[in-house]
Amino acid sequence: MGSASYTRHAREKEGLRSFGTRPASGFAALLLQPFELWWAVRLRPEWREAPLVSVREGRVTHATPGARRLGVTRGMPLAAARLRGELLVTEATEVELQAGWESVVREMYGLTPFLEEAGQGLLFLRVSLAEARLLAQEYQARVGFAHNLELAHLAALSTLPGRCRTLPPGSDTPFLSLLPLHFLAGVGLSGYSLQRLRWLGVESVGELAAWRRPQLEAFLGEEAGLLLPYLHGPRRERLPLAAPPRALRRTIQFEEPLFEPGPLHAATLRLAGELGDALGDRSSNRLTVTAQVGGAHIRASRYAKRPLARSREIALLAWLVLEESGAAPLGIDELTVELAQPVRRAAQGRLWRGREQREKAWEALLARFPAAAVEVEWLDPYAESADLAWRWRHPALEEEQDGEGAAHEAAVPGGEVTGAQVEQSRAGPASGRQAGTRELVLG
Repeated sequence: MGSASYTRHAREKEGLRSFGTRPASGFAALLLQPFELWWAVRLRPEWREAPLVSVREGRVTHATPGARRLGVTRGMPLAAARLRGELLVTEATEVELQAGWESVVREMYGLTPFLEEAGQGLLFLRVSLAEARLLAQEYQARVGFAHNLELAHLAALSTLPGRCRTLPPGSDTPFLSLLPLHFLAGVGLSGYSLQRLRWLGVESVGELAAWRRPQLEAFLGEEAGLLLPYLHGPRRERLPLAAPPRALRRTIQFEEPLFEPGPLHAATLRLAGELGDALGDRSSNRLTVTAQVGGAHIRASRYAKRPLARSREIALLAWLVLEESGAAPLGIDELTVELAQPVRRAAQGRLWRGREQREKAWEALLARFPAAAVEVEWLDPYAESADLAWRWRHPALEEEQDGEGAAHEAAVPGGEVTGAQVEQSRAGPASGRQAGTRELVLG
């Protein structure tokens, strides 16, 4: 017992000594907003310093600092913005932006499984300080590092792209007292409420945090619910264990760049066949094609009109997306086709499943044994004798006999049928009685 106790205490002391050498773990807020501009620069790094705007329905939605220095503002028509100076324009669709965001989340999942998405362009992670600084440099993102999620978010909002702002424990109150009030616009404060607070002389977040909860709720209304965790708490200090976005992708590399549509079409068919086999009984609604051209990546995504479950459908949509991307004339070194979020589709069975199974069994039986089916032919339901009431019939055998009889009549030249024979054939074996309903049974 003494030996075991000594070993346990020695392990505890060793753990305490090594605790100071371990990297400090905290929460990082990775801010990539506005995501439209960040994603455009990510695909084309040469656009980093150029005036860039994102456009939706002919109007400017976001602008880089270079474009804002030219006088471009949000909501301005694109034609008016072009009059201010030379601009680069990105018009990425929602499908392409969603596919790009999922690729970023997948990359972050390779760094840590403890992460949380808080909208497109904002990601919370549990990492070390060195990893947070590396993320800011590699992704040119605004990163805040703190011991809870809310302060990390505010720190990210108050820093510049490519930099990481660190808030050590105990710095909450000094940081909020120095933080200008307009940074709360990134967490839910509207411009109208910001103007009203400035009329009252409130200039910093710390001054607003000095208000009591009922005062904030009475003055800000519904916006107070968004701001209270940042001002009064409770602040979160845990992150869930997340799962990466599910996707199926297949890649093919070429020895030489491909320009011609023939080899590219064959490569698309091959990738679609592999994806179709990997799907099984699942399907996907969104397809993304990535073409590597001279070290750069050209991506294009589209939603399918119906779920993609077959190789032929995947190949057709992939080829259309590849043509729209315009990557083929540039020479493709590597081609990737990706299906996002494959799921099993729910299907409602038939109401009368027993009837469906009986029909399938009947068809399978007749396909193998045509003469196995017999019919009950009712002659006279009111007859006292059973042999006069009904009889067994073999439809398959009678069809063969009718065919042989027709062939015999065609073979006899000048063959005539008398009226008596016609009347006898109509009456059948039980003359004077009418045939009734027929029922199928298995013989």
